[in-house]
Amino acid sequence: MAGQKVKLTVPSDLVNTPLIWTMAKQFQVVPNLRRASVHGNRATVEMELGGTGEEIERALDWLKDQGVRVETTQGESATS
Repeated sequence: MAGQKVKLTVPSDLVNTPLIWTMAKQFQVVPNLRRASVHGNRATVEMELGGTGEEIERALDWLKDQGVRVETTQGESATS
């Protein structure tokens, strides 16, 4: 299974929305949370997202459509 390291910045109006759970249910991806924090009115999440390249791309596009800022970090990585 291929994987992608990503950093998400979640705006205040979405902090209490189960975005990662919803994404994992709607797409064939496996999130592996590495770090998360909430500061004031914004949250950041660093995670590895496992799945096929196409499913990862679809999931990240969905997050962007929800209003989440998505940054890929360190290119692709393998996950086990």
